[in-house]
Amino acid sequence: MVVLETVADLFDLLQVLELSVVERPTPAHPTRLIPLAGAAAHFHVSVKTLRRRIADGTIAGYRVGRLIRVDLDELTQNVVTIPSARSV
Repeated sequence: MVVLETVADLFDLLQVLELSVVERPTPAHPTRLIPLAGAAAHFHVSVKTLRRRIADGTIAGYRVGRLIRVDLDELTQNVVTIPSARSV
C-alpha cells in the first residue's frame, strides 16, 4: 500500500505511473454559475439542449458536487447574431 503524505508525493507517483495531471485554467473573471434549469429558461431552450451542448463541448459545464452549473456570462458570449439578406 502506498501512503501519500503530500501533494508532491502524489505528483511523484503520477510521474512513475506516467500519468499526467490536467490543470484547469482559472477564469479571468468571477463566474456566475447558475443551474441548467435557470439557464434554459433565460435562453428559452430546454435543459436537454444545454446538456447536449455541454456533452459536445460547445459550452462549458461545471460540476458542483452532484449538480451541474453553467456560467451565465459564458453563455451570453456564445450568442451569435445570424445575418439575414435584409440586414445587408
